[in-house]
Parts: sequence; structure tokens; C-alpha cells
Amino acid sequence: MKTNNYFFSEIINIQGVLKTLKYLTKIKALKPDIKVNHIKDLDLKKLKIENNIKYIVFDKDNTIALHKKNEIPNEEIKIILKNFSNIFGEENLAILSNTAGSANDKNFADLNLIEKNFGIKVIKHKYKKPSVEFEIFNHFKLEGELSDVDKRSICCIGDRLFTDVIMGKEINSFTILVNPLDDSTDNFLVKAIRKIENYIINKIMI
Repeated sequence: MKTNNYFFSEIINIQGVLKTLKYLTKIKALKPDIKVNHIKDLDLKKLKIENNIKYIVFDKDNTIALHKKNEIPNEEIKIILKNFSNIFGEENLAILSNTAGSANDKNFADLNLIEKNFGIKVIKHKYKKPSVEFEIFNHFKLEGELSDVDKRSICCIGDRLFTDVIMGKEINSFTILVNPLDDSTDNFLVKAIRKIENYIINKIMI
């Protein structure tokens, strides 16, 4: 039963579908601020100084970990995350996964394991990406009426256009799209959606 719940929790995301449809009518609005092959290609000092980034929200699967894995995949990613921590501060980094930290994460087992393995806090959330703006603001203790400058100081990094980038767009944050670490384990639906995402990316990143 647990397996079925996990499967359907990944497949069904009504709010995400509705928000995606809204952006499909204006695909240029989906363009991320930066598109790179891998997070190692990012200039972290430039992000902080020139783009005024203070807070980093990482997607987990296929951005800083392999799909459904809760550990750092290799030494390279370990060093990269250490660099992020050194430049932005460990307390200003967070991981936001559609599974870990969600209502489907029983006793927050995945959340606790990820925080132990990565040394980065995982944002708890009731709804799935991209409907998590308040959870992000609350995690970083950003309260009250936030200015555009405040919102743009948050950088959302992920490998999915329809979840990670839209999530960032919904809160007017800085968005970075990376290629997936390994998409060979994507389920059939994600594979199909990636084809649509890649088609759009090729259109808007000209």
C-alpha cells in the first residue's frame, strides 16, 4: 500500500498541472534566469555578488542526488555543496523535494536521512511543487510584505521546467535550470513530460 501511495503521490499533482497549463499559454515566461549543464558550471561568487542571491533552494532528485536516492552521489557533488555552504552559509541553503518532507514522508524518515547525509535542511511542505511559496519564505524566516528584491534574493535550482522553474517563477525568485544528473530511471510519465520540457527549453533558450 505504501508503494502505491508513493507512486500516486509522484504522478498526481493537480495544482502543479493547473499552474503548468497557465504558463503554457505564455511559454517565454518559463525562461529560467540561467541554464547550465551541471551545478558545477555555476559561478557562485557571481551569483552572490552580481545577482544578489542570499538563499538557495535545491531540488533533490537529479539535481544534487540520483533519483529516489537520499545520499550524496559522488565526491564532486560533495565538494560543490561545500562551496555553496562556504559562500552562502549553511543556514541559507535548503532542499525542497516533492517527496521528502511532504505529507507522504512517513515520520519524516526521508527528511531526516537527507538532512543527516547532506548537512542541509529539508523544507517541510503540505503541497507539492510549485505550490510551496509560503513554506520557502517561512523556512528562511522571511516574514511580512516581501519586496521584489527580497524574493529575487532566493535562488531555486532544479532539473525540471514544470516544477522547479515554475516554483521559482511563482515566487518571483531567481531560477536556475540544470540538466538531470541521470534521467535513465525516470518513470514513463516523467520521460514523456521531459520531452515536452526539452522542446520548450529549445524554443525559449535562443
